[in-house]
Amino acid sequence: MPDLDLGNIADVDLSTSGRSSTERAFAGYRLLACMAWPTDEARREQFLATVTARAIDWLDNLHLVEDPDDPLVELEADFEAARSQVRSDSFESEFRAHGGYGSVAAAPGVEAFRTILENVDARWRAAGTVLYLIMAIAQHHPEIRGGASVNKAVFLMECFVKGSQFPTNRKDLMAAWSAYKKVAHLCAAYVCMTTRISQETEPTRTKFIAGLFSQCLA
Repeated sequence: MPDLDLGNIADVDLSTSGRSSTERAFAGYRLLACMAWPTDEARREQFLATVTARAIDWLDNLHLVEDPDDPLVELEADFEAARSQVRSDSFESEFRAHGGYGSVAAAPGVEAFRTILENVDARWRAAGTVLYLIMAIAQHHPEIRGGASVNKAVFLMECFVKGSQFPTNRKDLMAAWSAYKKVAHLCAAYVCMTTRISQETEPTRTKFIAGLFSQCLA
């Protein structure tokens, strides 16, 4: 697995009710980038710089009130000061850490990233399931000649797994494993996390997956 800097992860509250929402989001984006491009550091940096640039744009266009007659308008100055502080302390430093404008200029663009993330689901599932089956064979059937292996796991998927959650032919399964084996443990966790969703109807699952990975580029 490539080295992955999640920031001061020990100091970040990753619960949904935590106060460190910015740090939590940046840590999640870094993890996502590592899963999507495990062997391409330059592309990871371009993605993270693009995501942060979108976040800065969102922050710059965020206003406490739109109506000048709103009673909260008197708090607008304090809000602007706080926003400027957050921009400087968190967003801009994150942007620079990933190459800033140079990374964004070299990136393929928001729509290209969105398409990649919306279509990587099947290959993540394939790689994660291969690892899961290797573990299951090793744990429950240690007597099998030669022990657990990628070939055995892929053979089982070819023979017994049906449906559209991931490819079921050997060539595509091996390609998915080759591409994501360095982060297969994360892919396996992803499969477990989305198992209930994947059992829903295909439109429901597809909508969930698209939303899950598109929110950072909204």
